Amino acid sequence: MKYEELKSIMDEELDGKSLKIFEIDGYNVAIHRIPTLGHLCGYVQLKQQWKKNYFYTNDIIDCHGGITFEGELLDFKGTWIGFDCGHATDIVPASLDRVGERIGRESFLSTYKDEAFVTAELESIVEQLKKKEY
Repeated sequence: MKYEELKSIMDEELDGKSLKIFEIDGYNVAIHRIPTLGHLCGYVQLKQQWKKNYFYTNDIIDCHGGITFEGELLDFKGTWIGFDCGHATDIVPASLDRVGERIGRESFLSTYKDEAFVTAELESIVEQLKKKEY
């Protein structure tokens, strides 16, 4: 993927902002772009009844790269769980130089995980949470 193509995609994501908060089936969710590296992360705020359960495990929730975050999200109260799109098979915008060449490891499997991908993962996490009964 060339840098110009990626930049065009990124400019249209998240309504041009670095954070987008919305709701999926009664759950608060967020997509956040990491400023330094440029990749997206997805988060779901847990319902009060799940607040004391330990969600930082891949045995409970299945998502891209596994759950890599549990805690308060920025200034938002409550417990959030999240995943990131900065893994070895992800194109991280900071890994592309300005002429579109990949810096570091190159993999034909690497893809940029866009807003649509992250939203689909958030929908999957919400569906999994709705099936859990604690």
